Amino acid sequence: MFCRGSAFRHKVFGLNPHIAGATIVTGVVLWFTSALRSRFSDIPLLRLAALWLRVSIGVQLLLGAAVLWSRLYSRQSQQPIPVMVTLTVAYTLFGVLLPASC
Repeated sequence: MFCRGSAFRHKVFGLNPHIAGATIVTGVVLWFTSALRSRFSDIPLLRLAALWLRVSIGVQLLLGAAVLWSRLYSRQSQQPIPVMVTLTVAYTLFGVLLPASC
């Protein structure tokens, strides 16, 4: 997972493999959290973990879409605009901290 993100950042490959990987990871997370909530619905800690995981993947997807939008918006700029830099740093930082928090 980390190799895919850093390979995209360093322009080893384009956007399509990154989006394909994100789609696969999102599908696995949604499947896993659905199974977790249905099989262990009587354990509050596991329900909370499933909710946290869904919220986390949602935030990461929204940040990724915002980064893409900001890069497309600032494509003609001479230098990176602050909103693009801020969103990119937030996206990268959240992506790195997400697995570290598990």
